[in-house]
Amino acid sequence: MSFFDAVKRAIGHSAEKPASGFRPGGDEAVERLVRELAACPVCGKEFQGHTIALFAHTALGEKNRKRASELFDVVDERRWRDLQRFREWDAHGANAEIYVVRCATGDAAVAILHSSPAAAEFKNVERCACVGGDSARGLLALIPPHAWKPITFAPPAADRMLPT
Repeated sequence: MSFFDAVKRAIGHSAEKPASGFRPGGDEAVERLVRELAACPVCGKEFQGHTIALFAHTALGEKNRKRASELFDVVDERRWRDLQRFREWDAHGANAEIYVVRCATGDAAVAILHSSPAAAEFKNVERCACVGGDSARGLLALIPPHAWKPITFAPPAADRMLPT
């Protein structure tokens, strides 16, 4: 624990990282998201040459019933600065993690992952919206370069959707 976290605890504030280790942007969440999507929603190809960044997160559940609806509206209306303001987190409950996938084409996709600290609880993609043109450039400009991670996890062939 850092000195800053110890001081925050001493005055009644919790440390930023929950003791459980369940926090937004974990490798397990990114892997689950990539597995669920199976291919880039923008170009339809595998994720080689693509990057991902955690953009926002919010607590869900009984106390926040309207939050999911607000979240979906903000994504659907492409209000990226408003989306950036979603910063709540419940280390013991259900949350939505909002990721941006930067496609090799230069466009992007916004994916909302439902997540929970319970290992047995299913994590799934609640919504995915493709973003192109000026909207994509505006969104991508809000994400600092250090926030991007290469997508190195490739879903097994059995997870990929086969054409019908």
